[in-house]
This record gives sequence, structure tokens and C-alpha cells, in this order.
Amino acid sequence: MEEVFTEHTSPVLEKLHEDFGTIHPFLLKLSKELRDERISKYPIYIAQMQSVDLGRPIPIFEQLTLHYHYNASFLEEFVKKDIIPMAKVNIFREAYKHPEKYACFFMVTPLEAGFIYIPYRESEVE
Repeated sequence: MEEVFTEHTSPVLEKLHEDFGTIHPFLLKLSKELRDERISKYPIYIAQMQSVDLGRPIPIFEQLTLHYHYNASFLEEFVKKDIIPMAKVNIFREAYKHPEKYACFFMVTPLEAGFIYIPYRESEVE
């Protein structure tokens, strides 16, 4: 799966990267918990400008000054809500990057939405 954002959305991506500098330790820990508790092998974080009915808010982020709102979700919810059709699940799984090395975001803007992977710092990866 390719990023669907265009050069016109680079400010959107820059803000996501800025937020990531603050929230990545929390996301790495949450990803590990989701996988260790066998909730999902495919954590997805929703980055949104306005609230969407997808995933669950990450409470600690409400205390931070961030550009976007973030929810935690996973592949199975995306399938259940038909954001990823069942016929495309294997394609998603093949494209999904290792969750110990990358955070998978579903970025939602008023004009477009798509998946973006941002690497964690190597020093933080187990």
C-alpha cells in the first residue's frame, strides 16, 4: 500500500512527524501491549484533524499539546468497519511494516486519508 498523500499535504505530514517526536515512546509501548495481549498483530494509530468514529482515544495524549487527535485501533476493526475490505486483508498484511520498528498511522484529513509508516528510533526498538 502506498502513501496517498500528495506534495500538497506535506505540511500535514510535517505536523505528524512533529507529533511523533513527542508520542513515539507511548506508541511503541502500546504496540507491544496490543501484540503481547494478542489483541492484534496489526496496531494502527488514527491521526485526525477532527474526531472520527474509529478506534479509541489515547488518554495520555489529551494532556499533550499536539497538532492532531490520535486514536488506537487495529486491522480487525478496519475490516469490521469495511475500511479495509476482506478481499484486501492479505494485501494489507503483506504491506504492513514490522510493528516493533514502525508505527502505522491512518492519517485522516478533510481531503484524503491513507496509511503512513514512521520508523521508531533504533535505540528504542527491542
